[in-house]
Amino acid sequence: MQERVFRIMAVVLLVVALSPQVLFASTIDDLKKKISDRGGQIEQLEAEIIEQEKQIIEVGKEKNTLQSHVNQLDLTERKIGKDIKLTQNRISSTNNTIEKIGLEIGDKESKIIQNKTALGSVLRKVDEMYGFSLIELLLLSGTLGEFWEETETLDQFERGVHDNVALLEGLKVDLGSKQEESRVERAKLSQQKNQLSDQKKVVTYNKQERVNVLVKTKNKESEYKKILDETIALRETFERELFAFESQLQFEIDPDSFPTGKPGILANPLRSMLVTQKFGATDFAKKSRYYRSGSHPGTDFRASVGTTVYSALAGSIIGAGDTDSVRSCRGRSFGKWVLVEHPNGLSTLYAHLSVISVEKGQGVGTGTIVGYSGNTGVTTAAHLHFGVYASQGVKVGNITSATCGKAPMPIADTDAYLDPEVYLP
Repeated sequence: MQERVFRIMAVVLLVVALSPQVLFASTIDDLKKKISDRGGQIEQLEAEIIEQEKQIIEVGKEKNTLQSHVNQLDLTERKIGKDIKLTQNRISSTNNTIEKIGLEIGDKESKIIQNKTALGSVLRKVDEMYGFSLIELLLLSGTLGEFWEETETLDQFERGVHDNVALLEGLKVDLGSKQEESRVERAKLSQQKNQLSDQKKVVTYNKQERVNVLVKTKNKESEYKKILDETIALRETFERELFAFESQLQFEIDPDSFPTGKPGILANPLRSMLVTQKFGATDFAKKSRYYRSGSHPGTDFRASVGTTVYSALAGSIIGAGDTDSVRSCRGRSFGKWVLVEHPNGLSTLYAHLSVISVEKGQGVGTGTIVGYSGNTGVTTAAHLHFGVYASQGVKVGNITSATCGKAPMPIADTDAYLDPEVYLP
């Protein structure tokens, strides 16, 4: 009789351990299909965006005319529309993934409860009906053969209990993994929603940029050429003013406080990197890798309006601003900019942005979105100005200038300027 009971209990444990959650499984499979289908749509959108980026690049290679500028803005608007659609699809996919993980967590929790309940019930039953020693079991069994059969059945039952306990432990580990996976996906969802919000701001910026250029030029090529010439003159004036002010700064910079140039110390701030203007100009600047008068204080990279800009290394935002917000400095300086300080003694600048995605005091990781490229400040075309400094030699402050004196911006000892390209991959 006892053998029969033990066999029944062992079967109960096995059935409980293996019983599927049909409702969960069906819904999870449906969500997996949705995620897979959405993945196909995302791949198609990514391919379309790549093609549109190629078109923007080709237009950018043309002579800088009013028509080419407007064409580029129109193409950019269509590309940003695709960017938004892509982000929306990613948000939907992440939502489906979170829902799927939630069901998987529910499935694990249900199985844990089910197995615990069954195991507890079986063990209580054993305790109630079976409290014999081996000698007592031998006497009750009648024959030696029956005794060994009883003990063998008991061993099988104990192994079943052990396997069930091991299954419970495995379920608990799986549950912890799923909970961590859910946390990661929810963080991703938050980032994607922020990205969508910023991309919509880029759309607004791009539309306003189109209106501004047509109003300023009165839709005349001659006026556009005149504005370009004025912009180039303003840029040269700003760089002279900046250099004159920074030449007087005497920050104490320990040469051992930051790393010497080596590829890969910094990650690329853009997914696609093409230099449009290098750092420096003079032989001395190129050899020493330091900024000097008459040279370019950073590296410019091709980046159409709305291109995502990433932090080149983990760090903290020590400043973010918009020199165009000061009326007298509008179109004369960095425009929208972000300055990040890194733990290795370097700081990086991202300028001429259309949208800023971070704020002062915020911590960022390598690859965190800091903003989107644009055409703010003193520029002749949309691009990313990327600067690298020895952190001890740069801060956020105001320069001596009749036009930009009231606009906070990064200022640095001239010896703090470093060539970005020697630190990038």
